[in-house]
Parts: sequence; C-alpha cells; structure tokens
Amino acid sequence: MAQNYGSLAVRVLLQPLEENARLLFSKLGSDLSAVERRTRTLIPTSRSDKAQANLDDYHAFEDTKEEEENVLIALGAALVGLLKVVSLLGLVFVTFGVQYVPVLLAVLPGKKWSSPDAVATLQLYCAYVLILGLNGSLEAFVFATANQSEVAQLTRAHVACSLLFASLCFPAMYCLGTAGIVAANCATMMARSAYSGHVVLRFFQRRKENVLQWRAVVPNLREAVVFTVATAVTAASETARSAGRYSGTTTGNGGLLRGAAVHVAVGAISFLVVAGVIFQSERRALSELMRLAQGAKAKSL
Repeated sequence: MAQNYGSLAVRVLLQPLEENARLLFSKLGSDLSAVERRTRTLIPTSRSDKAQANLDDYHAFEDTKEEEENVLIALGAALVGLLKVVSLLGLVFVTFGVQYVPVLLAVLPGKKWSSPDAVATLQLYCAYVLILGLNGSLEAFVFATANQSEVAQLTRAHVACSLLFASLCFPAMYCLGTAGIVAANCATMMARSAYSGHVVLRFFQRRKENVLQWRAVVPNLREAVVFTVATAVTAASETARSAGRYSGTTTGNGGLLRGAAVHVAVGAISFLVVAGVIFQSERRALSELMRLAQGAKAKSL
C-alpha cells in the first residue's frame, strides 16, 4: 500500500522532471564536449607558440574559451535550478504529506488500513520522495556528462549502496517495523546522492570553474518561514481532527468525513500560501530553467 500511494508522486512529478533533466544535461554536456575539443586544437603549447600563432587562430581560441565558460555556467545554473525545484517539491510533500497521511488512509482504504505502522511508513515515504528527487537530479547530471570510467565507478558505487541497504534493512525493520524498509532506502539514497554530488563537484573542479551556487538550492528565509508556519498550522489541524474537535466525535463515518473536510480545507489554504510565496521568490529562476530546457529540446529536434 505504501508503495502504491507513495510512488504516485514519483511517477507523476519526479519521473517527468528527471527525464527532461537528462535531455537538458545531455544536450549541454554534448555542447561542452564539442567546445572542449575545439579548444584543444587551438590552444598554444607555449608562450612562443602563442606569440607566433596566427592572430585569427588566437582570437578563435579566446572565443572558444568564452563559449566553453558559457556552457559551463549554463550547466551549473541548470543543475542548481533543478535541485531547487526538486527540493521545494520534496519539502511540500514533507510539510503536507506527513500531516495528511492519517486522514488519507482513514478515508480512502478505510480505518482497518490506517494502523500506526501504515501511517508511519507513508509519512517516512514523504521524506523519501525528497531524497529520491535530489538523487535523481544529481545522477541525471552524472550520467549525461560522465565518461566511461566514471560510469563504471558509479556502477560500483551503486553496488556498494545495495550492500548498504541489505545490511540496514533487517535492523531498521526490527526497530521501526515496516517503516524500517523506507528508512533503509532513505539512507541508501542519501549515500548515492553524496557520491553523485562528489562526482559533480569533481566535474567542475577539473575545469577550474566555480559556477555551482549550492546555497541557492536551500530555501531562502521567506520560504523557510512559510514552510515552518504551514507545518505548525497543519499539525495543529491534524491534532484537532484526530481529537474530534472539528466534528464533535472521533467515531462514525459522518464525523470522520466532516473532520477530514475541515482538515483538508486548512491544508488547501496553507498550500496556496506556500505556493504563492514560492512563485514570487523563484519566478525568475523557474523561467530561466524553462528557457534552458526549451532551448535544449529545440536543438535536439
């Protein structure tokens, strides 16, 4: 049940994002490889060579270096922008999913499915969606830009992460029940994300370009405040719903549905506020990311 409900977010939102990210990174990575090949054919081997080089070739070399820098900047901006989008989507799932899993399970599959173990499993799955999205974005970049040896290293890292999952699964299940499987998956995906992040950093450091603005991935102050307030409001609403304050009773379908309706209304208002703040804060960044994606699609056609 957790897999069926939890994977909806992955299939509906994260999978299309990851597929478009692979297309964008592949196009920019291909452009970068072509520019770097041209740069190697034009670069002077010494100062004397540089002085004797044809002036047109020297200008061509400078233009090619500038083009290479622009492609690297575009790659860094696309990666940071995508990670920001994924992190905000993941935070939305954590903020609202955790507080609405109990009512979701009580209303849709029925109370017999809304056991504490099922609720805890799906609540942890909301955090797993955030980690999965970040990992998918980083790995999309790595697979689009890595050479053969780096892909082989990444494959070995995935094997090591599979062994990590196998070693964590049973202890986590012993401590957390069914939710332990999701917790072990979270730890495994965090390890994969850390390795992919290391590969990404090495990719840019080899080119001596500090174009990654990692701080931009983290929500700004306004976003952090609105997420915190939304979490507090929806948590208080869930406490009131489960205590029967919205309907006057915690039993019976009528009371359950009335309480769920009020709780959902509180969540809808909170979500609109969060979405409004995100749109105002990230409008320019989202527009730039869409422009890069559309440019990559146009060139691929």
